[in-house]
Amino acid sequence: RVWFVMGNVVVSNPSEALIVPSKNHERSAVQVGGRVYVPPRRGRVDKLPLTLRTIRVESMQCPAKGGVMVDVVGICQVKISGYKEGAGGQLYQDDNAIRLAAQHFLSASDDELESSVAVTLQGHQRAIVASL
Repeated sequence: RVWFVMGNVVVSNPSEALIVPSKNHERSAVQVGGRVYVPPRRGRVDKLPLTLRTIRVESMQCPAKGGVMVDVVGICQVKISGYKEGAGGQLYQDDNAIRLAAQHFLSASDDELESSVAVTLQGHQRAIVASL
């Protein structure tokens, strides 16, 4: 007799990563684009968007070096890295960067993610203005 155990095949588009939690606290499986098979008892797959985001960074009443208060508005583009360049210019999937981003942003909404990045960039923007 042959028994087949059904599972799920989850498919993602090229601009998102699939994160499959592992059992026994091992590393989670990461797949950028494509598909993964999920055994029936695991049953959970998370999707992490890797799209480019444009974020407006506003720093109001920043003190410059001479004590002058200035308002600064900047635009930045941020993206979770899905690939890294190896020897010979070949691209390799960067699982560690995706796992780190998943730890920080997997359960966050788009607004929470953008707010978190904006607050960090505001701090950097204020430091740059203070040195001018």
